[in-house]
Amino acid sequence: MCSNLLTQPLELPCSALVCTKCIVEWVAATGAENCPCCSDDGPLLSSRIRPASNLILLLLADIQVHCVSCSRDVKADAYEAHKCTPSLTPNEEREAVVLLKKAISTSTEQGIIHLATGGTPMTFIQVTKARNPTTAVSSRTVKMRCSEMQTVRSIVSGGEPSALIQNEVLVLNDEERRALLQKAGISSTIAVGAAEVLAIKAGLVIPWNKLRLLRRWLKSSGISMAGEERMREISKQIVSDNLKGELAPFSFMLPSGGEEIKGAPLIYIPELVAKFVHLLEENERTRRLTWHEGFIPASEVWIKIGGDKGGGTFKMNFQIVNIATPNSVHNTCVFCCFAAGDSVTNLHAALDRFKDQVEHLNGMKWR
Repeated sequence: MCSNLLTQPLELPCSALVCTKCIVEWVAATGAENCPCCSDDGPLLSSRIRPASNLILLLLADIQVHCVSCSRDVKADAYEAHKCTPSLTPNEEREAVVLLKKAISTSTEQGIIHLATGGTPMTFIQVTKARNPTTAVSSRTVKMRCSEMQTVRSIVSGGEPSALIQNEVLVLNDEERRALLQKAGISSTIAVGAAEVLAIKAGLVIPWNKLRLLRRWLKSSGISMAGEERMREISKQIVSDNLKGELAPFSFMLPSGGEEIKGAPLIYIPELVAKFVHLLEENERTRRLTWHEGFIPASEVWIKIGGDKGGGTFKMNFQIVNIATPNSVHNTCVFCCFAAGDSVTNLHAALDRFKDQVEHLNGMKWR
């Protein structure tokens, strides 16, 4: 009846197929009671109209319908939902080419034009169509193509083409990345410096023998680590810059019950405040700081100082309370250690040097 694609088809007494909407509108408009598709004079009762059979529905759904707007052939059951992008007519295409060429020729950005759309502006970039693959062209053509892509990346990345290239490489899998670097003549080996390896060693509490095993395993995956000799040199320098050692007078109990004063090893961090601030900023950088849901006031950072005796030595340490697990080993920093008992005399001998620094910590402002 409508000569269009059948929607919700109904079968009339004469086996003709019509749209549900079309037959309802036809009856309402004409008031006729007979069949509109044949000469049957019988009344067009609802009991004589039935939905199209499943076979007919399947046949209709498989029909290819040509969309005049986008010139695409679409199955009938997907026609209503298909996204139609009307194509340009030959005349429209010729007019568009003329306008674009004029805009590009008058552009001050060498082949780049910006058009206002009422919303987000549209940007057009003139790119040369490749006739041959990049592997089959001259070095001059390769440079030209790289220059064009650099322009595209600069616009797409918001002025950060290098960052976009990095992410393009990162989205590749390992094999694709290695092949790309190999073709470009770039070594795919990742080198980790001595200072970085020492930071890993300290952070994960890895002994030297385990570190050697880790080096061999990483080497098989294209990652090289600095040599152990170099790392030990840097470690020694770090220790000498941050730790002090001396023989200090300590009190020792004699079997007879008296006391004897003699020299014993004492190792300590001379700059306690600087060490605390360094660890605090490291925890902030790694987003580990917490105020325990308001238990610690938002304007305060708490530090706990304590001691531990064992193995013939006494160790003083501090812990930053503003992390999720303040009593963990990784959060414990030993700042003083001496090989003697924990008598009051010995504690004064070792710890009096930190009195002013501890008082400074108690009232200092970090931020």
